[in-house]
Amino acid sequence: VHMIRIMMGDDQKFRQLLRDMNKNYYHKIVTSADIEQYIMAKTGLKLKPFFDQYLRTKNIPQFEYYIRKGKLFYRFTNVVNGFTLPLEVTDGEMTEKIAPTATWQTANWKNGGYDVSISKDFLVQLKP
Repeated sequence: VHMIRIMMGDDQKFRQLLRDMNKNYYHKIVTSADIEQYIMAKTGLKLKPFFDQYLRTKNIPQFEYYIRKGKLFYRFTNVVNGFTLPLEVTDGEMTEKIAPTATWQTANWKNGGYDVSISKDFLVQLKP
């Protein structure tokens, strides 16, 4: 739930989502699919792979990366098809916003250090 809050980027809208969900489903029997569809409809986020990853597998996404010639190369492994998350990577001084997938991607990392970290807001393992 916290990861969805971070992806929404608006605490007021997130709180309203929870209030509306509580109001709509009060004293009703619902399925996971009901709640997933509701959240996707209200947020506009494409969360099907996200829910598949975190609700239907035991696998924790691994963020793999390496740095070569001023570029940060990165991808996710251990993920379902279509999985992505918006992440900020930093070396303490330089920060880059990325959206890793299972395919290798690159970002400009000129003058960036080799000690890369990612936000603790997401359940992701860092694998340099």
